[in-house]
Amino acid sequence: DYPAWTMQRYREAGITFIKQKGETPIKQAFDIVIGYNVLQHTEDPQAIVNNIRKSAKVIHWFDWIETEVSDGHLHNLTAKNMDLWFGGEGKVERVSQFPVVGLTWYGIFKGDFYE
Repeated sequence: DYPAWTMQRYREAGITFIKQKGETPIKQAFDIVIGYNVLQHTEDPQAIVNNIRKSAKVIHWFDWIETEVSDGHLHNLTAKNMDLWFGGEGKVERVSQFPVVGLTWYGIFKGDFYE
């Protein structure tokens, strides 16, 4: 749960915040969906991407890939799966600026509502 002031700040900036599991279908459309470091923490990353693609015009996404599975990281995401799920080729890049170190996958993709 976020504090009330955070939700107020989102409203004032025109940002729609939905509190629900990502695997639950989204019932509205968005101009832009932005995700950062999300999918390895979820039950079904592919279902979440499918939901996002169905509800977005444009998707901006960044996630860490090739990480070990652990209590907080339920999936070892791969560039191949990310490309397949998002329907395009993301950029793979190694980040080595301590304490941020690892292999990343990111890109901008068309959702189903792209005009």
